[in-house]
Amino acid sequence: FFQDALMLRIAASLGDVELWACTQSFADAEYILRRAVPTSTLRNMMNGCLSFLHVAAPSEKALLAGQQSDWLDLEDFRIAQCAHEQGAHYLITRDVKEFAKSRIPLKTPHEFLQFAEKELCITYESTNCLESDV
Repeated sequence: FFQDALMLRIAASLGDVELWACTQSFADAEYILRRAVPTSTLRNMMNGCLSFLHVAAPSEKALLAGQQSDWLDLEDFRIAQCAHEQGAHYLITRDVKEFAKSRIPLKTPHEFLQFAEKELCITYESTNCLESDV
């Protein structure tokens, strides 16, 4: 997973893709990691993500729609709705099963990179230099 995430970050740094995250994802990450990583360190890491991620928040309409939806996980609904509201072409996730009801086509990071290579003739490679700079 790390290598695929790095390749997506390289794609963003080259301007080939825009990477977006829902505000919900930052809250989820902090909730999950707060026992393993000191809060100040964790927040500094998340702030660093803002150098390559755009951030979207669900609208009031999305929040209301989520309350009335049949999605089991309201957090996943909000993320999918943010992607829809931003006009995303793909929702990239490792958890394709939980987003099966998304209106946006789903791809894992690996599937998206394979798509870029096959359909767009774009291949990303990493070197130690890139990894430290990206």
